[in-house]
Amino acid sequence: MSAKNNFLACVPCIVAGSHTVEKRCHKRANMPCASCQSIQECTQIPKEFEKQMKAVLQMQKEYDEAINDFVKENCKDEFDALMLPLKQSLEAWFADELKRREELEKQRQKAEMERQIEAQKAEKAEREAQEERELVERAEKLREYLVAQKAIEDKVPPQRIAVTTQPLSVKVDNIEGLLERLVQSQEAMAAAMQRHADAVIRNSESWAKWFELEDKKRKREDNGEDRNDEKRGRVGGEQNAGGNDMDLQE
Repeated sequence: MSAKNNFLACVPCIVAGSHTVEKRCHKRANMPCASCQSIQECTQIPKEFEKQMKAVLQMQKEYDEAINDFVKENCKDEFDALMLPLKQSLEAWFADELKRREELEKQRQKAEMERQIEAQKAEKAEREAQEERELVERAEKLREYLVAQKAIEDKVPPQRIAVTTQPLSVKVDNIEGLLERLVQSQEAMAAAMQRHADAVIRNSESWAKWFELEDKKRKREDNGEDRNDEKRGRVGGEQNAGGNDMDLQE
């Protein structure tokens, strides 16, 4: 059999009736035909229909090699007669095949969704653990700073929390991409926490300066009152001395 005739239509074209002896579907290996243009739908005839397929191929060959129109017409009628049972058989088979593919696709999507959920849970758990560690570190640094500035008393010694990271036992696809996004989110969170801690420290410094200014102001006021008392004392003494002189003159 020549290479020209060593092919048959794909299942969708046979089921649709678009494959005829005069206008044929050229299905080749795993490539989609011109009518389907979709690898998923353009399906080769399964081996269980090989006997019927060979009979149709033989009739196509005889049609192509016919010496006159009369022979061609007979070959065409025979071709149509052979195609009818093949089409009916493939209709039932292809309906079941489409259901099977649809079920497989649903299972694939479900498994993918479950993997994504597990990956999101793992990412959230790691993010929360990182946030907790950073909060503890920032709080400890702030406490040490306030103690150093004598804003608070160091009554309780610093408490260090030992954090042991546990390896994640979640199996996910595209783990490199997930880890990259996790690192990016951690860096963003660390930057946000740093800005928050810096703001707290600046606020504490402002309060410390305010207390210092208030203390200086209070001291100046106390010194001013002392000087006023001393001045009033001198004025009173001078008045008393003047009164005594007048008494002596009298």
